[in-house]
Amino acid sequence: HTVALQSLVPTMLPSAEVNSVN
Repeated sequence: HTVALQSLVPTMLPSAEVNSVN
């Protein structure tokens, strides 16, 4: 779910979260 959410609003989620998901 987080992946889809960050894809929709990457600016909202911190880069740390994106890195964690990636």
